[in-house]
Amino acid sequence: TLGCARHWHERETGDTHADSYLAGLYYDLTDSVRLKAAFNKNIRFPSLRQLYDNESGNASLVTEEVNHYTAGVDLKLPGNISIRIDGFHSTARNFIEKDKFDGIFENFDRYLFQGGEISTEIRTVSNLVIGGSYSFLHTDDQSDSGKDELQYRPEHRVALQVKYDFDFGLSSYLSLLHVRNQYYYAKRGDETRQKELDDYTVVNFRLTQQLAGDRVEIYLGADNLFDENYEQSYGLPQPGRVIYAGSEIRF
Repeated sequence: TLGCARHWHERETGDTHADSYLAGLYYDLTDSVRLKAAFNKNIRFPSLRQLYDNESGNASLVTEEVNHYTAGVDLKLPGNISIRIDGFHSTARNFIEKDKFDGIFENFDRYLFQGGEISTEIRTVSNLVIGGSYSFLHTDDQSDSGKDELQYRPEHRVALQVKYDFDFGLSSYLSLLHVRNQYYYAKRGDETRQKELDDYTVVNFRLTQQLAGDRVEIYLGADNLFDENYEQSYGLPQPGRVIYAGSEIRF
């Protein structure tokens, strides 16, 4: 089986306007193996805030353009197991981003993003769903900025989700996220230094019980179950352990 898709659309979100062009192609090599490739072109115009904000605006911003290429394979294995393998390569010109040091939105000449992801979903056991993924991202600032990797874009991400539904209406959900090799830049005098944020692992957990024919739901959960001390941006620590409970009634 051979299929393709071609799509052009314009998107308006708040004061940001973007055009996007997408072309995709897939080929079913067998009933359990699908090969696929796609090209996506995004053109994003500066928002009113990016242009005219009193503190961070820059009226000289120009249109951002991103070309995104992907290729991969989808596999269906015995035991109700599915695997997706994807690789990508993206180039961005005039990328709009706030400068870390002066807080002003700037156009950065050329960014490169490339990497891949492998993900799986396992439904071998009744009522049990196990999902996991690993992604690798390499970034390169090819503009004349004195930087190498782009800041706050981790190289390695590992995610795991486990969900089990009991026959009496109780559902349990556990998720884990591990992030490694995330960089940022600090300026000391005229010198810009690359530094690395600490690696971190965050675990979330939730129990949900359905009652009265699914019209009543009660739940108990914990975000950041093990109270991990971590940052996604330098100087902005994320919340510690949060325990919550509640209920919903549907009429």
